[in-house]
Amino acid sequence: MAKGNINKVILGIANEEITFLYTSSKATKIITDKVLCAGNTEWKNAVDGLFKKYKIPASCKVIVVLGQGLYTVVQLPKNERLSEEELKSVAMNKELEPTVQGRILDYTWDFYDAKTGKNSKPSLNFVLVEKKLIAGLSEIVNDVASLEKITIFDLAMTEFISYYQALSMGKIKDKEQNLFVPQLCLTLYLQKSRDLKVYGVFGGELCYSRTLRGYKNLATDLIGGADDPTISKLTTEILRITDDFFTSRLGLPPMSKLLLVMNAEQLKNIAAGFSQNFRRVVDVVPINDDVATTEAVGYSVCKNAQLVDILKKDLGYAPLLGILKEGILVSEKN
Repeated sequence: MAKGNINKVILGIANEEITFLYTSSKATKIITDKVLCAGNTEWKNAVDGLFKKYKIPASCKVIVVLGQGLYTVVQLPKNERLSEEELKSVAMNKELEPTVQGRILDYTWDFYDAKTGKNSKPSLNFVLVEKKLIAGLSEIVNDVASLEKITIFDLAMTEFISYYQALSMGKIKDKEQNLFVPQLCLTLYLQKSRDLKVYGVFGGELCYSRTLRGYKNLATDLIGGADDPTISKLTTEILRITDDFFTSRLGLPPMSKLLLVMNAEQLKNIAAGFSQNFRRVVDVVPINDDVATTEAVGYSVCKNAQLVDILKKDLGYAPLLGILKEGILVSEKN
């Protein structure tokens, strides 16, 4: 178990459910659990119940991952005249107020760098959350443990993808100091009955995050391979994203990996179809046991037993696992 992960809980907070991931010096494995909720009024009882169930000590550090829909992300040009402190303060009220419903005074925000091309001006992604939501979650968590920080789903998925990249290249943080060329990984993330999420990560940095409508049925439809209409349509979408956005706008190298993190009944056929269309750069987390491991199928399969076992329970644990493992590589951070 990685150093620094002792007595730590990662909580995924969404209106409809709370996901839970816990590791401690006494635990022989990472503990996972999930509680369904009918809105935020049930969050406190759900969190209290989880902490009592697993006898979590009050000294435990907790990181909260906000689910999509609980925050707003807006990209704005960086105001070079403002300091970091001013960018987090009322100095940004006028620019941010049009991006939210209601009064800007009811929101708090932070920011992270937005990936831009060499000829573009620096930009920032501002993450806005209602103050009452932050206050409520802080009270809930601090009643049973110690809140360390609050992050968002998109950045947690970035950590997961970076962690996966580290595993696939055999270079785990703090164990491999050799520099290497950053790679562009495009990830398709699909939970059952939910829309398809697409993430682009380059060198540990989130470059692209988008929901693609119209692909929920990938979870249940029969898929015929590379020529299947849904696979062909999504292939065209991915090529457009990589060519128009990553290559033309950001000046990044071609996609080196298409990572499939999908809860789909036809995952084997989906992976085989994409591997034909993208020339064997496809990696799959084998949520289904029928996903072959032979080289003949043309795609690679994740062989990390811990990662696979956790995601087989629920794909919602992926961002939590990324935060727990602090996935970004040392050489990427530098």
